[in-house]
Amino acid sequence: METRHQESVIKKASSRKHHEESIIMNTAQKHRIPKSRDGSAHERIDVDTRAGMPHRIHYRRSTDTVRNIDDTWVYRSRWWAREEERRYFKLRCERWVLIVFVSDNGWYVDRRWD
Repeated sequence: METRHQESVIKKASSRKHHEESIIMNTAQKHRIPKSRDGSAHERIDVDTRAGMPHRIHYRRSTDTVRNIDDTWVYRSRWWAREEERRYFKLRCERWVLIVFVSDNGWYVDRRWD
């Protein structure tokens, strides 16, 4: 059984999480940040390229060199909606394995494995 204080803390945490999610959603809508499958905004990253291919990733205050590009593919959204084309790369870096994509809005991380 929860005390009134515990119930209050849980309600505040839930409210804070909802508020943070709404800020993220509003920011994403304002700047047209692409969304992941679960609806969260992708993290924007800086990428150094060589011949149009990712070479160095600047992500979460770290820089990592791409060791191998395991796969690439192109995603095109529905033409009757706001059409967008994304070029995806599965990258094997020194620290991480990342799926990143580039669109008209810049480079973003779609998924990351440590």
